Amino acid sequence: MVRWIAFDENTAASIAEKTGDQAGIVKSDEDALELALRSSQASVVVVPARTPAVEPEQVLILKMERKSRPEKAAPRAAKQAGRESEPVGYVATGFLGLNDEPVYEEEPPRPKKWWQKILG
Repeated sequence: MVRWIAFDENTAASIAEKTGDQAGIVKSDEDALELALRSSQASVVVVPARTPAVEPEQVLILKMERKSRPEKAAPRAAKQAGRESEPVGYVATGFLGLNDEPVYEEEPPRPKKWWQKILG
């Protein structure tokens, strides 16, 4: 179920009429965004459009939902390579830096065995 957050009673009534869901009413746009960010469930924020390029009677709609971080191929590959340690950080990758890749500490070089010293 989605939590609706509106900026006035007329908008809340319109949301209830169209969707059948009750909308919470907040005092300001900032309160609406903070409420949506703190919510553990999906939220739809409806705020008035206040830019010169948009007509005064239009609204902006923002849908926010929390998602768990999916396990990526890199951690699986690291585990298969024998690295069971946790990453020390993440590096932004992908289109516009929207993906995160884990960064691991480099393994110290292993000492050569006696037969590797002789042959190599």
